[in-house]
Amino acid sequence: MLIWSDEYLTNNEEVDGFHKQVFDEIEDLYNKLDDTKKYNNEITELTDKLAEKMIKHLDSEIEYFQNEGISDLDEHIKSHAYYKKEIGSYDKHFLPPAIRSILIIEIIKDYMQNHFLAFDAEAINKIKLKNINLSEL
Repeated sequence: MLIWSDEYLTNNEEVDGFHKQVFDEIEDLYNKLDDTKKYNNEITELTDKLAEKMIKHLDSEIEYFQNEGISDLDEHIKSHAYYKKEIGSYDKHFLPPAIRSILIIEIIKDYMQNHFLAFDAEAINKIKLKNINLSEL
């Protein structure tokens, strides 16, 4: 399970709001996975929306980083492309909705715990510092 904590905060209202929403949606999916017969259609719908939302978000983060001119942009682009490919790869295979949901959740969990905390949060903080320094000139 992916549990929200302050370590995911960037103090960027848009980014934090999106990530918190993703955590809430994952929790909702986990709850529905307890009764796959009852929630099978909802699991499929929620998983589709979550996967689409994450892919759009990964693209928007890259656009944000490009606009801000971060130094390690190429590495971010490669990493985000990897996560997008992984999320999208489960649309090509017929999998039971619960299995597909769990696999996509695991990819998002890996992104948040291993990529976001290590790279994206640091990049966002560098951008904030750069913008603060520029505003003081």
